[in-house]
Parts: sequence; structure tokens; C-alpha cells
Amino acid sequence: MTAKLLLMSDIHITEPGTQIIGLDPSARFRRCLDHAAQHHADAAHLFLMGDLTHHGGVSQYKAFKTMPCRSTLPCHAHAGQS
Repeated sequence: MTAKLLLMSDIHITEPGTQIIGLDPSARFRRCLDHAAQHHADAAHLFLMGDLTHHGGVSQYKAFKTMPCRSTLPCHAHAGQS
């Protein structure tokens, strides 16, 4: 049996309302999760890897904690260097 795994990397979550090069990482991550739910609902698992936050600050990890895995997929986060 083959299982589909979804991998998302380096999402660089910031504090709410903070942009990086004119982009809102939280909004982009939510769109990515919505896309995964719509087009890959058959996936067995979602892995979030790499830089989960932009600078690794407590407030950024708190923001991250409020948003990942709003889907029915089992999800695990693995932080990178930040």
C-alpha cells in the first residue's frame, strides 16, 4: 500500500499583521492548508518542517500554535533553525 504524505516547509509565520516582502505568511499558510484539504483530502499525513516562524520569537510561535492543521489530516510540526 502506498500512502500520500504532504510536506510543507519554511512557512515563516510572523506576528498577526506582519508581512514579509509584502506578503502575509499566515494568510498564505491558511490558503495552502485549504488547498491541501480541497485537492489532497486522501493524504495520510501532513508534515510541517523547516522555519515554522520567521525569527523564532515566542510571539511568533504563539501565532503559529493558533493556526496549523485546521484539516482532518494528522499533522506533525518539526521546527528548523528558527
